[in-house]
Amino acid sequence: MKLFLLPRGEGGLRVTFVGKSKKAVRRNRIRRRLREAFRVYYAPSWCRRPVDLLFWGDDEVCDMPFRDLCLRMGQLLGEFAMEVGDLVNSES
Repeated sequence: MKLFLLPRGEGGLRVTFVGKSKKAVRRNRIRRRLREAFRVYYAPSWCRRPVDLLFWGDDEVCDMPFRDLCLRMGQLLGEFAMEVGDLVNSES
Protein backbone atom coordinates (compact mmCIF):
# COMPACT_ATOMS: atom_id res chain seq x y z
CA MET A 1 0.00 0.00 0.00
CA LYS A 2 1.18 3.50 -0.82
CA LEU A 3 -0.08 6.93 0.12
CA PHE A 4 0.29 10.04 -2.01
CA LEU A 5 -0.54 13.40 -0.46
CA LEU A 6 -0.99 16.85 -1.98
CA PRO A 7 -1.53 19.82 0.37
CA ARG A 8 -3.99 22.46 -0.85
CA GLY A 9 -4.44 26.07 0.18
CA GLU A 10 -8.06 25.82 1.28
CA GLY A 11 -11.04 23.50 1.27
CA GLY A 12 -11.59 20.16 2.89
CA LEU A 13 -10.27 16.68 2.55
CA ARG A 14 -10.50 14.80 -0.76
CA VAL A 15 -9.66 11.09 -0.79
CA THR A 16 -9.20 8.63 -3.66
CA PHE A 17 -8.72 4.87 -3.41
CA VAL A 18 -7.02 2.93 -6.21
CA GLY A 19 -6.86 -0.85 -6.48
CA LYS A 20 -4.22 -2.45 -8.67
CA SER A 21 -5.01 -6.00 -9.76
CA LYS A 22 -5.65 -7.89 -12.98
CA LYS A 23 -9.10 -9.01 -11.83
CA ALA A 24 -11.92 -6.47 -11.44
CA VAL A 25 -13.36 -8.31 -8.44
CA ARG A 26 -10.08 -7.98 -6.56
CA ARG A 27 -9.63 -4.31 -7.60
CA ASN A 28 -13.07 -3.53 -6.21
CA ARG A 29 -12.39 -5.44 -3.01
CA ILE A 30 -9.11 -3.55 -2.50
CA ARG A 31 -10.88 -0.20 -2.92
CA ARG A 32 -13.72 -1.21 -0.57
CA ARG A 33 -11.30 -2.34 2.15
CA LEU A 34 -9.19 0.83 1.88
CA ARG A 35 -12.29 3.03 1.92
CA GLU A 36 -13.77 1.29 4.97
CA ALA A 37 -10.51 1.39 6.95
CA PHE A 38 -10.17 5.11 6.31
CA ARG A 39 -13.84 5.88 7.00
CA VAL A 40 -13.97 4.04 10.31
CA TYR A 41 -10.61 4.91 11.83
CA TYR A 42 -9.12 8.01 10.21
CA ALA A 43 -11.72 10.18 8.44
CA PRO A 44 -12.89 12.02 11.60
CA SER A 45 -9.38 13.27 12.42
CA TRP A 46 -8.47 14.20 8.81
CA CYS A 47 -11.77 15.64 7.55
CA ARG A 48 -10.90 19.32 8.13
CA ARG A 49 -7.42 19.24 6.64
CA PRO A 50 -7.01 20.85 3.20
CA VAL A 51 -5.27 17.94 1.50
CA ASP A 52 -5.80 15.43 -1.28
CA LEU A 53 -5.00 11.83 -0.33
CA LEU A 54 -4.55 8.95 -2.75
CA PHE A 55 -4.33 5.45 -1.31
CA TRP A 56 -2.89 2.92 -3.75
CA GLY A 57 -3.33 -0.73 -2.88
CA ASP A 58 -2.39 -3.95 -4.64
CA ASP A 59 -3.24 -7.64 -4.16
CA GLU A 60 -1.43 -7.60 -0.81
CA VAL A 61 -4.20 -5.36 0.60
CA CYS A 62 -6.82 -7.84 -0.52
CA ASP A 63 -5.25 -10.69 1.46
CA MET A 64 -4.01 -9.01 4.65
CA PRO A 65 -6.13 -9.06 7.82
CA PHE A 66 -8.25 -5.93 8.23
CA ARG A 67 -6.51 -5.04 11.50
CA ASP A 68 -3.11 -5.07 9.78
CA LEU A 69 -4.52 -2.95 6.96
CA CYS A 70 -5.76 -0.34 9.44
CA LEU A 71 -2.42 -0.29 11.27
CA ARG A 72 -0.48 0.14 8.02
CA MET A 73 -2.79 2.94 6.94
CA GLY A 74 -2.23 4.62 10.32
CA GLN A 75 1.53 4.39 9.88
CA LEU A 76 1.36 6.01 6.45
CA LEU A 77 -0.94 8.77 7.65
CA GLY A 78 1.24 9.34 10.71
CA GLU A 79 4.29 9.91 8.52
CA PHE A 80 2.45 12.67 6.68
CA ALA A 81 0.53 14.19 9.60
CA MET A 82 3.39 16.33 10.91
CA GLU A 83 4.42 17.38 7.40
CA VAL A 84 0.87 18.47 6.57
CA GLY A 85 0.60 20.41 9.81
CA ASP A 86 3.82 22.28 9.06
CA LEU A 87 2.71 23.11 5.50
CA VAL A 88 -0.74 24.32 6.57
CA ASN A 89 0.71 26.46 9.38
CA SER A 90 3.34 28.02 7.11
CA GLU A 91 0.70 29.03 4.53
CA SER A 92 -1.47 30.78 7.13
